[in-house]
Amino acid sequence: RYQKLAVENAELARNIDQIRIEDAKRAYQRQVQSSKISSEAIAWQQKITTEELSLYRQNAQDHAGWYKAGLITSFDHLQAVLEYRKAVIRNAKAKTAVIIFNHETKLLFQ
Repeated sequence: RYQKLAVENAELARNIDQIRIEDAKRAYQRQVQSSKISSEAIAWQQKITTEELSLYRQNAQDHAGWYKAGLITSFDHLQAVLEYRKAVIRNAKAKTAVIIFNHETKLLFQ
C-alpha cells in the first residue's frame, strides 16, 4: 500500500512540475506580448515627441524673428519659447521611457 502511494505521489509531483512549466511558458508569452505592445507604444510616443519638438523649435525661432521685427508682443514670443521648452521636456520623457524599457527588457533575460 505504501509503495502504491509512493508511486502515486511521484506521478502527482511530475504532474505538478509539468503544470508549473506550462504556467511559466504562458507567463513568459504574456510578458513577451506585453513588451511588444509597450515597445510599439514607446516608439510611437518617441516619434511624435520628436516631430513635436521640431515643430515647436521652428515656431519659437519664427516668433523670435517676429518679436525682433516688432510684429508681435513679448508675451507672444515668451509663450512660443515656453511651448518649445515643454516640448523639450516631453521629448526627454519619451527618451527616458525608451531607456527604462530597454533596461527592463534586459533584466528579463538575466
